[in-house]
Amino acid sequence: MLRQFLVGGGVSLVTIAIHALVMTMVVQVARAMGAKQQSHSSLVLIAVMIPTISVLMAAHVIEVFA
Repeated sequence: MLRQFLVGGGVSLVTIAIHALVMTMVVQVARAMGAKQQSHSSLVLIAVMIPTISVLMAAHVIEVFA
């Protein structure tokens, strides 16, 4: 039972770290795009969010099956 808690806690920490890393990259991309004058800023946001959410969803799927 203790082993399951330790493994579950470890996996949760890894997914939190992945989430933090991805969100850091998203913020950096958003800031870089915000520095440029974009006429289609909503399209840029969509273009950034689609791969971000895909990576986060994949991380959660891996967490469930791990």
